[in-house]
Amino acid sequence: MSIKHALLGLLAEGPRHGYAVRALFEDRLGELSSGRVYELLSRLEEEGLAVRTSQRVGRRIRKVYSITSRGRCELIRWAHAAPSLSADLRELRLRLRAVGDDSATAASILRAWERHERRALATWRTERAAPLAGGGVFELGRRLTLEAEIRRAGAVLEALVWCREAIERHERGTPVREILRELGHAGGR
Repeated sequence: MSIKHALLGLLAEGPRHGYAVRALFEDRLGELSSGRVYELLSRLEEEGLAVRTSQRVGRRIRKVYSITSRGRCELIRWAHAAPSLSADLRELRLRLRAVGDDSATAASILRAWERHERRALATWRTERAAPLAGGGVFELGRRLTLEAEIRRAGAVLEALVWCREAIERHERGTPVREILRELGHAGGR
């Protein structure tokens, strides 16, 4: 998952100081050190994707980061990019958050992820059908891992199809936040 784009997505929701960015990231995605957060926020600022302002809180001055229009464009570009082989549902949820309530764009992204999961599923099924390579504990572990991935991909694919069809079924479109909630129930890898 692109941590850079995850931070941009959090800033797209509104201006935040570094501690708030880190807290939200950890709440939604997992651990990230303070040093890494500030390093990435500085890099976003250098690239013109975020801007920093100062805000006085009591006697302290706090650095507050906001996404720029260039940052929004980068976030949208990333949201539409093809998923990598290691992409998971956490990344998909980030991409869908990046497009807001634009249901047509969300449906397009979901279609791309469906293709991604179908390719992965086909690959794992082909590997599962291959003859055993000598047996033993290693081969058993490999077979169990493949079976787990096949089942996970099947469940994820079912959730993706449901979400896309829900968007396409409604004249005005299902709010993307409802789709995100459904994907949250599907779990992630």
